Amino acid sequence: MDWEDSSGSSSDDDTDGMWNIPKAVHTVGETALSTTRGSMRGLQHAIQEGWLVQRARDMCSFAHDRYRQAAQAEAANLPEGTIPKMSFRVILMMLHDTVPDVYRIAEHAKRCLPLLREHHRRDELLDLSIDAGDSASSRGAHELALQSYMNALSLLEDDPWKSKPERTMALYLKLAEWVSRF
Repeated sequence: MDWEDSSGSSSDDDTDGMWNIPKAVHTVGETALSTTRGSMRGLQHAIQEGWLVQRARDMCSFAHDRYRQAAQAEAANLPEGTIPKMSFRVILMMLHDTVPDVYRIAEHAKRCLPLLREHHRRDELLDLSIDAGDSASSRGAHELALQSYMNALSLLEDDPWKSKPERTMALYLKLAEWVSRF
């Protein structure tokens, strides 16, 4: 990674801030406003600083595990309710993809189930959770399958046997099968 300062200054404050990961994560947070434009500016800032690496047109990953760990540590300090709202927004964005990534949606869904229960696309999210469970089960990822099925169970309507009895029965059978095997 190139950490040179193109402005020509090399003060100790700049160097200290560069290697102070919590401070760096906080700086990105300050850069990003609550708007989409602010989020994009925050991501661009993180890419320019070398914390994130752009993998594709709309995908990034952390340049180092320590950066990811620092971001997770900072996220743990956010006010209660912030992470579920962020996960909810991520899910809504992923639903616009032509082929939604059911695993990533399932991962974010477990953080924001109460918000998903109230959303008008709840049925679609329930079906995606079941699909994620089926796919995980077929790959042998049994714990992930159980988590996805449990997420789907919590997304069922108050009386699912009246509205969609076939889907409800299939979900309960999958859960019973999982419990009987393990």
